[in-house]
Amino acid sequence: MTDNTRPRPPYLWALATFAVIFVLYLLTLSPTVAFWDAPEYITAAKVLGIPHPPGNPLFTLMAHVWGMLPLAEDYAKRINIFAAFCSAAGAGLWFLVAERWLHNILIARSQRIIAIQGDEKVKPTMRPQRVSLRRQVAVQSVPSAHCPW
Repeated sequence: MTDNTRPRPPYLWALATFAVIFVLYLLTLSPTVAFWDAPEYITAAKVLGIPHPPGNPLFTLMAHVWGMLPLAEDYAKRINIFAAFCSAAGAGLWFLVAERWLHNILIARSQRIIAIQGDEKVKPTMRPQRVSLRRQVAVQSVPSAHCPW
């Protein structure tokens, strides 16, 4: 027997989280290459090369295809938009994961959404750098609101 009493995941809230984060990332988007690995990954995406190990082949292939879209005049800006899109999608998916984790801790859905949304909206303002490819390849820390221990 299956348990059908579980409410549906809050997909609209996750979509709203994605949209807010994506707009914030677009507003702070680096117009060209930035520091660290951004030039290396942008170049690898353009020529389908291999950036330094481990290489991130999936990101390189996806960025190459995204770079063909006429979203911006400069190729580097298109790849930075891709990085912002991927990061915002990650935030939306992380919202769904956090909501599921908090399900047994905070019984009311409104409490879970407030806890998660409060943390997601603070994260982008904590980084003063412009959005670049570095944000996509960096490992993001686990926010404190998502760790109940």
